[in-house]
Order: sequence, then structure tokens, then C-alpha cells
Amino acid sequence: MRPLAEFIMRGRMQAALVAGLSSAIPVLFWLAAAAAALVLLRKGWQDAGNVVIAALVPAFIWALWGDPFVLMTIACSLLLAWRLRQTVSWAGVVLASALLGAVCIVAFRLLFGDGIEMLADKAFELLPMVLGSESYQQLPADELLVMRRL
Repeated sequence: MRPLAEFIMRGRMQAALVAGLSSAIPVLFWLAAAAAALVLLRKGWQDAGNVVIAALVPAFIWALWGDPFVLMTIACSLLLAWRLRQTVSWAGVVLASALLGAVCIVAFRLLFGDGIEMLADKAFELLPMVLGSESYQQLPADELLVMRRL
């Protein structure tokens, strides 16, 4: 990771390249969030502007296609990096991350509650196949009820 961080901090163009490309690839969006947050943390908003835009443009496209997770991850990372830059307090950032995480959970529940319910129902239906019928039948009723509510 250190060579990658050094490459990102070498210049705005390198940082924007890493942030933009990794934001466009679904599995690597966390790298875009880290690159943009690193530049913001070290250089401030003015110097990080191009990098933030390079990370957010593909994230907005993903959000338009129905996947806001990339956008929310990058935005939350940027907010926490900005908070750390302003306060230089890990305690404040940890508290802010807990609050931000709670807000994101509520937002996802509101946005995708029906889809999550549908996936949970399907997973519960497949549980006997995954566990095997004997193991599934040995599960206590209260554990099945708890799993059903999750």
C-alpha cells in the first residue's frame, strides 16, 4: 500500500487517475475513497478538488444505475478525512464515523428495504439446502425465529 500511497501523493494527475479508474471499477471503489481522502487529508479541499471530482463522477454514474453504495462510501470517506483535517482528533473522527454509519444504515434501509427483505426471504428459503436437511431440522425453533427476523 505504501508504494500506491506514494504514487497517489506524487501529483494531482496520478491521484485523479487512481481515484477515477478505481471508482469506475465496482470492486475497487474503496481505493477511490482512500485516494481521495488521502489527498484531501494532506492537501485540503483546494488541491484535492480534481481528485474528488475524478472519484465522484463514476460514483454518480453508479448511483444513477441503482448502486449508491460507491457514492456513499466515497462521500463518507471524504467527510471523515475533512473532519480529521479540521480537528486533528481521532476521537472526533471515530464518533463522527459511528454517527455517519448509523445515518447510512437508515438511508439504505429506507432506499432498499424491500430489496433487502426479498433477499432475506430467499436466503431463508435456501437455508435447508445450504445446511443440509438434517442440520436444518436440528435447529431449535427460537434460533430459526431469530434468523428469520435478521
